[in-house]
Amino acid sequence: MKTKLLIGALLLSSSAYAQESTQTTTASALTFGGSVLSGVRSNSTGSMDGTGTGATVGPFIRPSLDLGWKNNSVSFSGNYNFETTGARGFGKNTTKAFGDNIYFKHNPNLFFTGKFNETFGATLLADLNFKTYAGPQKENVSELVLEPMLTAKLNDRVSFGAGYSLFRADNFDAATGRGASLDEGSKGFFSKDITEAKFSIENINQAITAGTTNLVPAVMNRHTGIVEVKAKLAETLSLRTYAWAGRIIFNQDKSAGGSADRYTYRINNDLKWAATKDLALNFRYRLTIDHQDDTKDPLTGAHTGRVIASYKLTKTIALDMENTAKFSQKVLNKSKTTYENENYLGMSYNF
Repeated sequence: MKTKLLIGALLLSSSAYAQESTQTTTASALTFGGSVLSGVRSNSTGSMDGTGTGATVGPFIRPSLDLGWKNNSVSFSGNYNFETTGARGFGKNTTKAFGDNIYFKHNPNLFFTGKFNETFGATLLADLNFKTYAGPQKENVSELVLEPMLTAKLNDRVSFGAGYSLFRADNFDAATGRGASLDEGSKGFFSKDITEAKFSIENINQAITAGTTNLVPAVMNRHTGIVEVKAKLAETLSLRTYAWAGRIIFNQDKSAGGSADRYTYRINNDLKWAATKDLALNFRYRLTIDHQDDTKDPLTGAHTGRVIASYKLTKTIALDMENTAKFSQKVLNKSKTTYENENYLGMSYNF
């Protein structure tokens, strides 16, 4: 009798363990996927008065890998995409040779979400973008974003978030050590102060001092507080709105030849719409205002619009388009309005 009871207890325990294990496995999910996008990229820049106009056009390829994992309280998603392109240049201020416009861009990013309870949670975004040119620009730029945030769910359709955003940009080949233009960046680490110096002890020491300054990479740090609202407007329509305010700091002051520090403010709207079963659309409008220190015309406004469209031709093949346009101008002197337009058009294979 005792043996039967023992066997029964073991079977009951095994059944409970198996049920718990099954529930845990069901609650956790690991996903893996990726895509390869290729097509034509164009980029144009200039001012509204017609000066400084230039453009590049050429093919691009962008492979991407995605990894995700989640359970009942924590989720993680990671993405890595690589992009390379070469382009023919047009216009006065553009490098025209195809090979000189080749660049390589690496973009890994991680996104974590956690739930404290049914109402409150937290998120963390980490994004790194590194871009390097193979041509004479000698521009190697890295951009890092770290964004922790606390979230609150109001109901099934609306949630709020508040946090801190750090953006750091490093231009490793900037000649002046901060805020260098593309022309300055083409000098790299060795400027004419060294290469044209006469061979005297005094001039050599001056050249070494100048070269040491040039060895300092241009660094920009942006510290902002951020608040956001996410709303599900319909089953196929969602909106994310965020606003931030903060300070942009450079690693050299204006007297050393760099840019002045400034305050920055932004409001951003992202609208996602599943127009049909096969067509997905993303719209963005962004207004950024910078208040620069120590200048007679301190305010700069920038309007940015973006449209992303993806149309599924089959389960694995899609037609993709992305266009981003940006207009910047001084508030007091509107004649100095500049623009930049970047467009991608291609086809993707998704797996």
